[in-house]
Amino acid sequence: MLAPAPQTYLGWDVSGQVDALGPGASRFTSGDAVVGLRDVLSAGGTQADYVVLDESAVAPAPTTVSLVEAAALPLMALTADRSLRLAGLHRGQTVLVTGAGGGVGGVVLQLAALRGIRTIAVADDERLVRDLGATDFVPRKVFSPAAVRRLAPGGGGRGH
Repeated sequence: MLAPAPQTYLGWDVSGQVDALGPGASRFTSGDAVVGLRDVLSAGGTQADYVVLDESAVAPAPTTVSLVEAAALPLMALTADRSLRLAGLHRGQTVLVTGAGGGVGGVVLQLAALRGIRTIAVADDERLVRDLGATDFVPRKVFSPAAVRRLAPGGGGRGH
């Protein structure tokens, strides 16, 4: 006989409306639409009817998408932001974004555009990635180092 498996809680990202506030919480009011990120799975996941988070782990939900769509934003956005920060990119430099039509890649395009970083997007849908802020586009089906070098012959450094 096998021992029962430990209970596992799923989910990191969450969106919804504030139902109640804990002692000292003041950034939100009951009914506010929010997104959040649980960073400790052992405390229970976010795939639940109710989730308790510290108010520092919650932000106002975007108003341009549904709460269902917004639920996927926290981890994708933090991953994209951290990737750009760790790359040390600055205004005027270039980054190649493979998978630019996906969640993290799409957010990288938007953040890079806001920061003045040139992007070469590899994806299937040119219109989508251009709308997200891609500077240049390489179709995924013809992606190769040569295709990228035609757009950035000197690499991605300042001034290229």
